Amino acid sequence: MARHLPQGQTLPPIPPSPRMMTLAPIRFTESALVKNLPPSRRSLRPKTLEALGQGQGCVLYRTILPPGRAARLIVTEPHDFVVVMLDGKPVGTLDRMRQETTLWIPSRGTDTTLDLLVEAMGHVNFGPNMERDRKGITERVELNDDGGPRELLDWEMFPMPLTASSLGDLRFEKTGSAKEQTSPADGGGDVELKEPTFFRATFDRKEVGDTFLDLRPWSKGVVWVNGHNLGRYWSIGPQQTLYLPGPWLKSRGNEIVVLDLIGPSKAEITGLSNPILNELNFASVRRLHRRPGQVLALDGLKPAKEGQFSPETRWQSAKIEPHPARYVCLEARSSWANDGYTTCAELDIVDAGGRSIPRAEWRILYADSEEVFGEDASADRALDGQPGTFWHSRWDGTKDPLPHQIVIDLGQEYAVGEVRYLARGPVLK
Repeated sequence: MARHLPQGQTLPPIPPSPRMMTLAPIRFTESALVKNLPPSRRSLRPKTLEALGQGQGCVLYRTILPPGRAARLIVTEPHDFVVVMLDGKPVGTLDRMRQETTLWIPSRGTDTTLDLLVEAMGHVNFGPNMERDRKGITERVELNDDGGPRELLDWEMFPMPLTASSLGDLRFEKTGSAKEQTSPADGGGDVELKEPTFFRATFDRKEVGDTFLDLRPWSKGVVWVNGHNLGRYWSIGPQQTLYLPGPWLKSRGNEIVVLDLIGPSKAEITGLSNPILNELNFASVRRLHRRPGQVLALDGLKPAKEGQFSPETRWQSAKIEPHPARYVCLEARSSWANDGYTTCAELDIVDAGGRSIPRAEWRILYADSEEVFGEDASADRALDGQPGTFWHSRWDGTKDPLPHQIVIDLGQEYAVGEVRYLARGPVLK
């Protein structure tokens, strides 16, 4: 810039770098659950944030589910991230980035409160979708228990703009620090979802300077310090810290408030002298279903069925002699393209009576290979009820050799009589 200034003009000296400091771990001992809600509004169908007069933050949508068997919840166009809860207990999440719109929920013996906490993650600010990028639940919510989808009506909506004034209405209570969780990045299996919660802590500091708050123990949410919104964080990265300017701090009584949507592994924050801006952690949302060094021992076991599925994109069936089983393993020994890869859009397990086994309690127990970095093709995608997504064996970096296995835990024992398979669709270019 100096080379282009008019003659006789100069730039001022470069100011000194800000004074950086570190912060010892600050533990959070107060919390306010999201059920600590503002006044609600009612509507026959869910309304978007904009229709509620809100341009940012979250909305909690609530309705009552009658007693019924396990069913598939279908949310048409959720924008952008949804935490699904039954009677206050989280049962799963839906992520627009991953094109997730469905979730299996368990059977219910009594009337059950369904809560959908939807976070808006920013509006499109260019192109033809500007006018259509509404936030919240943008169309409808349905429940499908194999009798066909039926729309859920009569909603109560709680606007949560997450402004500094709205935080002042929260009622915090003393609480212990969050229970340690196993990190999915370590291949430790399922992580317990926790109820979305506001955490609060205070700290004193004799010397004041700039710092970077380390959010790596946290999952997904927003941070405020002394009423200032520092920004969002998400464990997937690559940014793992938030910048805290020193002028926003004081020597005594600094307040930190954190809204975490899924639950931290440890409810504490430290301050670093340098930022972390390039640490990807996709495995935190796209976890692997195989621990390092773990292998599946199938020696001596006789397959219940052997054969070939065609590469056509249609449902195909492998019927077997009805057999009581809780675990179902599919092993791919070859591929039609002779490339060593295995893919699957959807799997369905049918009982001896020809009925699909409810998926509410299903989970992937093991997958020898899955691609979670080059694309979102984890083994979970074979059970998500969405034909447009798929499981793919690893291709980014190391290619795992055949055979490839996937093991499904049905949650309890059933008389299994058939396995149905849907091949992935054609690649669009």
